[in-house]
Amino acid sequence: MIIYQGLNDAVVNKKNALFLVNQWTGVNNIDTIADVIEPAFMNIEDIKRTQYTDSLGQTPVILYEVKNLGHKLLIKPGDKENEGGTKGLFGVDKGFHSTYQTAKEFGILKSH
Repeated sequence: MIIYQGLNDAVVNKKNALFLVNQWTGVNNIDTIADVIEPAFMNIEDIKRTQYTDSLGQTPVILYEVKNLGHKLLIKPGDKENEGGTKGLFGVDKGFHSTYQTAKEFGILKSH
């Protein structure tokens, strides 16, 4: 489970992300204590990445908490593999393409 939560989201309460962490760590029979916390993921100050790892070293739950983000998708405009999206009503440029990152985390894309 990969959870993205804008900390300024007026549509989805930020507490919802923690409820999802509790739910999915329970489903995966792991504790709710974070195993890795990256406060500035990919050197982006606004993005905090927290992962919850099982006894096999797999990471079934990842939480991204994003400062200064409302109810929008994270994009990184451009033509490179890890770029995409359009700024506007539904997308905000944070230098991070969440769709790409999600596909990478799920193993849909091969790591280079």
